[in-house]
Amino acid sequence: MKSDACGSRAGYLGYVAHELRNPLSTALWCTELLGSMQAADRGGPRGVKLALTARRAIGRLSRLIEDHLLSERLEAGGVALRVEDLPLAELLAEAAARGAGPAGADVEAPEGLRIQGDRALWARALEALVAAAARGGSRVRAQVLSAPAGVVMMISGSRVGPEDLELPRRGSPSDPSGASLGLVVAGAVAASQGASLAARDGALVLTWPGPRP
Repeated sequence: MKSDACGSRAGYLGYVAHELRNPLSTALWCTELLGSMQAADRGGPRGVKLALTARRAIGRLSRLIEDHLLSERLEAGGVALRVEDLPLAELLAEAAARGAGPAGADVEAPEGLRIQGDRALWARALEALVAAAARGGSRVRAQVLSAPAGVVMMISGSRVGPEDLELPRRGSPSDPSGASLGLVVAGAVAASQGASLAARDGALVLTWPGPRP
């Protein structure tokens, strides 16, 4: 069992290294070309195109690094949580606006429903879940249900299976936006604050246990 865990961890780190290497190589290639160009050419169409390509690559690299480090810190208990009383409908609507893409989202959440948690972390996690459901241009549907046993949020659109919530390994699908570690971060955020993330019937299911007002 320990060997399996080590193998899974090694595969995940190999995936992260591969994901980081691609945009880093692109950014370095662009900057080397820009450095070899005449000053007048750097301001021309080719120079502008290279600069924009480098900027996109650096943005992707930055997101990957931030997501990886955050998930590691959350797993190690190294993040000081700022727990607040949070309006769930508002958080979900904001996440849908940021992550749903051109197809948009339909959001159903009871007004006044609140959870306890760190606002910045939940904002990041919910955006990642919405973005995962929006892959391939799918329209997202997010629904929140409250019951005595707790609060359940279901986010559907592009199909997500249990395998998508496992740590990716080298050879797992990449994401040109740099969002390939989004579900890893969302799972780590949920676990750090007493919630759970699962995939059922093609949808993402986030559960906060316990009674809610």
